[in-house]
Amino acid sequence: LAKAFCERVDKFGVGDTPAHSLVSRWLGYRYALAIDLGRAAVTEFAAHRMRIGKLDFQDLLELTGRLLRENPQVRRYLGDRYRCIFVDEFQDTDPLQAEIVFLLASDPPEDSSGDMGVDWWFANPRPGSLFVVGDPKQSIYRFRRADIQFYRLVKERFSEFGEVLRLSTNFRSRPAIGELVNQVFSDPDFFPAEATDSQAAFERLDTIPPKGDVPCEGVFVYDVDPERTRLEDVAADDGLRIASWIRERIDAGERNPEDFLVLTRLPHQLIEYAKALESHGLPVSVAGAGVGVGGEIDELKALIQCMIDPTNPVRVVAVLTGLFFGLDYEKLTQHSLGGGAFDVMRPGSEGNEDVLSALRRLNGWWRRSVSEPADIFLGSVTSELGLLPYAAAEELGTLRAGALLYVLDSVRAAALAGDASLPGALSAVQAALDQQRAEAPLEPGRPDAVRLMNLHQAKGLQGKVVVLAQPTSSPNPRRPKIHTTRSRDNGAKGYMRVTDNRDLARPENWFEYEALEKDFSRDEYVRLLYVAVTRAEEELVISRWPRKNRSLSPWAPLETWLEDNAIVLSLEPRTASERDTLSFSNEEVCKEVKRAFADLSSRAVPTFLHQTVTSLTKEDLSPSGSFADSDSRDVSRSLKKSIKEPTRASSEFRGYSWGSAVHAALAHAAEVSPDQASQGVFRNLLVEHGRPLDDNGEPMELRELIGLVKAVQSSSLWSRAKAAKRMLTEISFALPGLSDGKPDPEHDSESESGPGRARRQLDLFGQELSRDEEKQVRSRQGHGYPAADVAEGENMPVSVLEGVIDLAFRERGGWVVADYKTDVGTDPDFTAREAAYRRQVDLYAEAWAQLTGEPVKERILFFTAQDRIEQW
Repeated sequence: LAKAFCERVDKFGVGDTPAHSLVSRWLGYRYALAIDLGRAAVTEFAAHRMRIGKLDFQDLLELTGRLLRENPQVRRYLGDRYRCIFVDEFQDTDPLQAEIVFLLASDPPEDSSGDMGVDWWFANPRPGSLFVVGDPKQSIYRFRRADIQFYRLVKERFSEFGEVLRLSTNFRSRPAIGELVNQVFSDPDFFPAEATDSQAAFERLDTIPPKGDVPCEGVFVYDVDPERTRLEDVAADDGLRIASWIRERIDAGERNPEDFLVLTRLPHQLIEYAKALESHGLPVSVAGAGVGVGGEIDELKALIQCMIDPTNPVRVVAVLTGLFFGLDYEKLTQHSLGGGAFDVMRPGSEGNEDVLSALRRLNGWWRRSVSEPADIFLGSVTSELGLLPYAAAEELGTLRAGALLYVLDSVRAAALAGDASLPGALSAVQAALDQQRAEAPLEPGRPDAVRLMNLHQAKGLQGKVVVLAQPTSSPNPRRPKIHTTRSRDNGAKGYMRVTDNRDLARPENWFEYEALEKDFSRDEYVRLLYVAVTRAEEELVISRWPRKNRSLSPWAPLETWLEDNAIVLSLEPRTASERDTLSFSNEEVCKEVKRAFADLSSRAVPTFLHQTVTSLTKEDLSPSGSFADSDSRDVSRSLKKSIKEPTRASSEFRGYSWGSAVHAALAHAAEVSPDQASQGVFRNLLVEHGRPLDDNGEPMELRELIGLVKAVQSSSLWSRAKAAKRMLTEISFALPGLSDGKPDPEHDSESESGPGRARRQLDLFGQELSRDEEKQVRSRQGHGYPAADVAEGENMPVSVLEGVIDLAFRERGGWVVADYKTDVGTDPDFTAREAAYRRQVDLYAEAWAQLTGEPVKERILFFTAQDRIEQW
């Protein structure tokens, strides 16, 4: 009965039946709706990224191609600048990249108007301007649009305007490897004699290796443990065999670690191989394993979550029982029964003493977390805990320590992008862990290490000894979800299957596209195998499973040739000796800690002290006449009569970012002609400095900034400067030895935290900084150093004077140094400030004379609000 029922179901819905046709038509109808929705979403999201100025790599390629298509002047300029273009690994080039290359290598017509009708496909490069090298047999990135169809089409274009050369000589590999390639891949099931839409044609590999003797050469095979069945167990056994063999050869003096390149088909078991190599004392560089290899990162996430929600007992207990404190549940129970609570904000005084001690430390961390940016807080806690050396000392130490640094760097990047909160840090950590292909080596590019990676990472690499490992990693073929076709007449067309565990929408004739895509996938697998084999220079070593399971190996297509020609190796999995342990008594540990603290304290004494022009000149002011306050007033107040647009109140907090944007805008205005449009530059400056945006992503202060710059440009001083032989703006300097007196470390340490210390000098467009902004500026300018007592005499640190000169220009007879001030001049303290301002400009002039070796003939104070100039 069941069999009959199944037959009736198959007859009803399987194959070319009315029911199947109806479902296909229904899914096709839904497909059209889904594609329309997807196109609209893509267009809108692209516009949104443009509005907020956050573009990805794909955007950059598309915008560059559009720039070259629409602007013949830009295309001609860049073409003149880059007359010859060489592209290697062209089989990995996608259509957008190829378009850019072709447009750069060819000249637009003289009468070109730069409309959207420019088609790079018909552009003929200048003679001798374009040389590309590619091997279609190594085309393995179809999933990134660099497919073999496109390579073939471009090759046809080259035959029309240039010449196609065939290069078959291999200067890398020894003859035995060439024999494997020529005898295996010449089979039509691998590479046909003539290229097809989905496969490259076979080309003989003529090996001419470097002259000289080598320790060993040839093609070898070895077997893994036939009793192992679980994939993890097979990988662990295989890794031990490889590690033992490499260790023996290095100890015998035959090879160096960097000679070995270990490749797997997939990245899933790379960690097992890395563990085996490291256990034998072999330095290893891993690519493709991702960054989530250590528990310390999970503990760091738990701590962040606890700091975000410090009264949540679940979060608190997770940290208390974790790596950082290691308290057992018995103590936690005693603490709870003794009246204690699991509240970081209010640790209390009742309960278990060990738990209370841990809660007090968490409370201290929490207090810091609410006052410090997340990247500063996490960096200091990581250092306090010694988390980096702990990770480095554990199994896979280089990977774990590198992963930790990668995560901290992600938090720092998020902070620099504007989100220095703990939730932002948590999101950054999680995003870093989600990047499965992210690389985080502790020592990037280390040359003396065994290289371990999956096959896609090895593209373009080579090794004297290449091991094709992981004989169990043959990928299960999956149903294709996307298919792309390319032709000269119709361009590129794509089709996809919209799924969610089952088909939700698809083209009506999807199964035809699916069959074609399966052909492409099968042929790309052959090319992957070709890439794996041709990485070897002298030795190619291939692992294999027992005979009954060999068909499951990704290297199975080589099996017939290996049986007849390869040399069989017997690799024994030798377990490495136990790692050396360090044994210290409590007294020895305390002694080392004291020594380390003493060493750090001695190094905390600064070897130089930064002094700013502002910090020196404000010493003459009375407490009521704050130099920093007067110097940091909003320039919109001083120039309000010159700006037609309504300006903000002068007392409104504008901050360091506003001043930085205005300084950069004035620097740009000094470099361009007055009639040159700068609105786009000013907009980008405001966005870059994190100024407020409206609902459309446009800076709210754009009109104000434009008016402010125009007002400064209309001054007589600006006109004089523009007519000078040379004009410079916003000149940052640091000059050792120039000071108004003997540096006072104590005074400098106090002034460091003041508003004048952490500001850009002459930042007349900003207001007094908050503490967080002061720290940000000090970290960028390198002002901060640990507080320490500085001895008098020969240990006195060198004083370095810093400042930023608003304007300097050279006329006949010498330089003119000018400084803008925005004081209205009606308050009783103005006279004292004016004297300090003159002293400030004198210091700038003296510094500039020493830096340039040329005289300063004139000093100028420009009081913009008073429309008054003082010069001496």
